[in-house]
Amino acid sequence: MELIVDSNEPKFFAENIECEVKALPEGDFWIVGNDKKVVIERKTWDDAYNSWVQKRLEEQVSRIIENHKDYILLIEGNKQSSRLWRSKQFPQLDSLQKFLNRMSVEAIPVIYTSSKKDTCSYLTYLSKRIEGGEYGKLIRKTTIL
Repeated sequence: MELIVDSNEPKFFAENIECEVKALPEGDFWIVGNDKKVVIERKTWDDAYNSWVQKRLEEQVSRIIENHKDYILLIEGNKQSSRLWRSKQFPQLDSLQKFLNRMSVEAIPVIYTSSKKDTCSYLTYLSKRIEGGEYGKLIRKTTIL
């Protein structure tokens, strides 16, 4: 199992998870192994909003969908920590959330993490699920009577 972090991402990721750092053509993280590659595009709330308003987010998501089979859009941080929230631009945040909800249903799974540390935990967890062959499968818990 290999986790690749885009060279444009903060050094925090390379310092806190076992990974290879290199320039990626799409996405910010690639998890590769077991005949599977999952491409993850990471955005903070403010970056997601700016990218969405400038139509870059739709372009990035479209490119990932066209070029890869498995992908995730990861939104990092808390809304309340965003510039939009602090400047009381709640309608803009609501509009972004509606867009992200639509993307999650119609195009790309959207995952939310609370911090860079939480993103590292999620990437580690996802890597283990892929390595164990559990990614993309619902495993029902056995109930013993």
